[in-house]
Amino acid sequence: AIWCMNYSGHTLAPTFSGDFLKLALQRGTPDAPYRGPQLFQQDGYTYVCQNQGSIEWFSGTEAIFFGEQLVYECRFHGGWVR
Repeated sequence: AIWCMNYSGHTLAPTFSGDFLKLALQRGTPDAPYRGPQLFQQDGYTYVCQNQGSIEWFSGTEAIFFGEQLVYECRFHGGWVR
């Protein structure tokens, strides 16, 4: 392995949608490929991802809201393995 990432997320409400999370993760960007995009919305769900650092060493958080309710949150970090 030359690169790794660790993440831990959990659901906070029964309205969480794993299908929505998969859609958001499929929209990750080449400049920040850690999880999903900074913002993605569909069918009342909102995905928000914030990260800092570079591919060499990074950390961040992601959250999913259904309407105004936080239904999922995750923390992640990773980087090059030396």
